[in-house]
Amino acid sequence: MLNFFLKVFRKNKRANDNLPLKPHSRIQKILISTSSRLTGEYFKDNRLYIANAFPSIIDRVGFESSTTENPYCRNYYIVTFYFHDAGFNAGTVILLNDLTKIGEYFCICLSILYGKRFDYHGVIENKGIFGVPYLQNIQPITNYNYTYNNHRKRVDLDIELNLKNVSKIERLFLDDTLNVKFENFFETAGRFYLNALQIFDTEPELSYLNLITSLEILSNYYEYTETELLDENLIKLFDEIKNNLDNGEQKLKDIKKTLFQVRKKYWLLVNKLINNNFFSVTESNIDLFSFKKVNFEKNIKSAYDLRSKFVHTGASFGNSIKTNVSIMNELPLGNTMLNPRNRDFEKILDKSPCFTGLERVVRYCLLSFIHKEAFPFDNRLD
Repeated sequence: MLNFFLKVFRKNKRANDNLPLKPHSRIQKILISTSSRLTGEYFKDNRLYIANAFPSIIDRVGFESSTTENPYCRNYYIVTFYFHDAGFNAGTVILLNDLTKIGEYFCICLSILYGKRFDYHGVIENKGIFGVPYLQNIQPITNYNYTYNNHRKRVDLDIELNLKNVSKIERLFLDDTLNVKFENFFETAGRFYLNALQIFDTEPELSYLNLITSLEILSNYYEYTETELLDENLIKLFDEIKNNLDNGEQKLKDIKKTLFQVRKKYWLLVNKLINNNFFSVTESNIDLFSFKKVNFEKNIKSAYDLRSKFVHTGASFGNSIKTNVSIMNELPLGNTMLNPRNRDFEKILDKSPCFTGLERVVRYCLLSFIHKEAFPFDNRLD
């Protein structure tokens, strides 16, 4: 067999077809992967191409593990894009030699589109130089049946796990007219979302906090009126301060500057981006443990309170937010009584979403954020 290939190779003289053997300085290639599985390919105007990188035919274990849901499942993809850095100064060009930020951005966008975990592994080709990807960060995944790891499409917006659907978000990569403020908020919030998926196996509490932080970041994109942020009792109290205290107006201004309103803005953001369509489907196998509109505000605010308890007291809750894979519950199954002496903490746990439930909320909010602030994504997000 070797002699046959050598014979063919030696006789295969190159014609003058200008096909390059060397990597092109303006064609960049990076390697990414997902614990899920996508088919097809994506191609746009000779500017962006995404396709499968298949295991070697001699790596039977790698091939079999990539086609089934298991702790070692990993599917790889090459992202090829045209990158012409003419016009940047020399210092900037040096920075552009590192494509980490771009590679991570692709992973962020794809994870939000498909609702799956993605990881960046480095450069294959960059500015005319070959690169060696980094694969040592691949670890077995404990929760491989979770919705963001498995091989099934997510229920929200019914997006097939096919690379052709990158066209739905291609403007995030190719449209230079997008608002810079939107891009900054989206990338930062998306980064916390993706990191939450990546670290849940080892750091469940921090993973949960990352989801909350993602929503907090988006909440700061919008302006809120005083009426939205304050309840009636607080408004009445402010009026009393203003009208009855010496220099009341100035004191009121000082109070408002320091007033802790993050939790309210966080809820207003979720309420703005989650619509009735969200409640029309569920990833739970038992309706009792799925989100209901009537209790949704309590669930979302409890998630924030859970985060506050952890930050301020260090109270552990990692096991309580894990989803039962046979039920795929979005809400807790019942009081776990982790700490009978802390009833307030247990009450918060009883109302807080499981990690996969909160993850579904955050992803939906990010997709809705694209739809409302960047470009139409799906009319079900109206």
